[in-house]
Amino acid sequence: MAHHDQIFGDFDGDGREELVFWNTNVCKLFIAEIPEDPQNAPTWDLHLIHQFPIPENGKYEGLAKGDIDLDGKTDIIGGGHWFRHIEGHRYEVLEIDAPYFGSRSAVGDIIKGGYPEVVLSSGDHVNPLNL
Repeated sequence: MAHHDQIFGDFDGDGREELVFWNTNVCKLFIAEIPEDPQNAPTWDLHLIHQFPIPENGKYEGLAKGDIDLDGKTDIIGGGHWFRHIEGHRYEVLEIDAPYFGSRSAVGDIIKGGYPEVVLSSGDHVNPLNL
């Protein structure tokens, strides 16, 4: 398995941080609840957020976090998509820029005021920087 790009944050609004990561070999995005004693826990509570079809050239990667819709919850951004928490371990998958599935992602208030912006750039190739 190729676990790629990891990010910590409170992505479900429960006041506790989770770990989100890609398995790039099978194009799956996972979220893991962090146990009380992570070093001694035999397993972590792991949930699939989404599985994409395996692309012919490349893989889904890149992770960032930010409150995209300003609802007070930290959202997940990666693989050219926004993963908005619905409830429990369910997320709505919204396309930002699908050609950037193998991208590096960043989120911030670049154009001051309003909603945050998402910046996508290729992680492994020469491509434009998209805002």
